[in-house]
Order: sequence, then structure tokens, then C-alpha cells
Amino acid sequence: MATGKAQLAFAGEAMLRDVAQALKGRKPFTERTLTDPAQFMKEMKRVREQGHAVNRGEWRDKVWGIATPIMDTRGVVIAAIGISGPADRFKPSVKKPWAE
Repeated sequence: MATGKAQLAFAGEAMLRDVAQALKGRKPFTERTLTDPAQFMKEMKRVREQGHAVNRGEWRDKVWGIATPIMDTRGVVIAAIGISGPADRFKPSVKKPWAE
């Protein structure tokens, strides 16, 4: 989930709007799954500003992940690399070093 967010956040605004609209009415995987279009857009902005994405149990409860986009020489996101594991291991003190 974090790798997808890391890649998607840097897609064009039209793509983000389309995805946000497609979230309406979707059945969430967990209580933290992003299904609200406004929250999704806010999260995409946060990912762009931070330079990395965090999955906070949005796909599997108590499983968190962090991912960083990989860009080509033109600055276009072509992939992402991430890690995931038990939520209790994703403390604020380790999140930043893992994202870099």
C-alpha cells in the first residue's frame, strides 16, 4: 500500500482526481482504509511534501509500511521501494531514517 501511494502521489492531478472519485462507496479493507476523496487528496499532498508514503494499517490491520518513490533523471516516478511490518515497530524515531 505504501509503495502504491508513493508512486500515485506524483501522478498528475487528473489521475489523482479520478482515483479519488473511484474511492467513493468502496468497501474498506480496515477502518483506516482511505475511502473519502478529500482525505485521499490530502494524503497525496502529504506524501509529496514528505517525499515518502506511510501505510498506517490501511490494508491490513496492525501492519504498517513506509515507501519512497524512485525517480528517473527527469524527476518522473518510475517505481517505489518500501518496507512493511508490525505497527508497533514503526515508531516515530525509526520512520524518518527508513524513509531516506
